[in-house]
Amino acid sequence: MSISVQKRTKEIAIRKVIGASVPAIIRLFLRQFVPLLLLAGLVASPLAWWIMQRWLNDYATRITITPWPFIQAILSLGGIMALLIVVQTVRAALANPVVKV
Repeated sequence: MSISVQKRTKEIAIRKVIGASVPAIIRLFLRQFVPLLLLAGLVASPLAWWIMQRWLNDYATRITITPWPFIQAILSLGGIMALLIVVQTVRAALANPVVKV
């Protein structure tokens, strides 16, 4: 994600010159990464549940695996991802496009 923002700093600068606001640019990046996160969560959660279920069946004490740990993991990852997108995008949007880092 950080590499994607760094690669698109010129695009961010051009959008700023045309008149895009920083929140609009942030929404652009969020729309790009949120579906990927949801797709990854939908693919990984059943697979992780199946692996954990097979692993935990070997123990004498049985427990049931609820969907809440998976939901919590996806939501916390989404929050961290959104925070990183906001920080990286704001940093790139507020930087002077003339100065090369």
